[in-house]
Amino acid sequence: MPAAGKTSYGKCLSEQLNFAFYDLDAEIEKIHGTTIRHLFAEQGEAHFREIERDILHTFAQKKETIVATGGGTACFYDNINFMNTHGTTVWLNTPKETVVARLLADSERPLWQTILKNDIDLNEKKNLVSAFYDKLYAERAIFYAQAQEVSVCG
Repeated sequence: MPAAGKTSYGKCLSEQLNFAFYDLDAEIEKIHGTTIRHLFAEQGEAHFREIERDILHTFAQKKETIVATGGGTACFYDNINFMNTHGTTVWLNTPKETVVARLLADSERPLWQTILKNDIDLNEKKNLVSAFYDKLYAERAIFYAQAQEVSVCG
């Protein structure tokens, strides 16, 4: 899920194993010279997901590498099977309360923009983010559950 800690845990694990670390979103931004937020806004999610898939595939032959993907990466273009075939996948199943708190503190995530920009009080934002989390989790859990490992963290 977004804000599950993929980048933080990925960096920590890569240091422990002495592996290279890549954040897929950061690689996309570097290659395209713009932000994920801008790609979503200007080209739409469908085009972003194609870019994401194409760059994900560039990691297939890399060894001793950890890649932190975006929260939706596993859910599109059969990416979960691709990742399972070319590496070891881990679902960071971070508790909802932790993810919601992190999302409330970070208004830059593309899928949360409309919720977090509303001029409403914190409790109402929390309720909206929590409801959106529930919807997104219900849609994505079937893909996440295909990961080879599950880690509850947070």
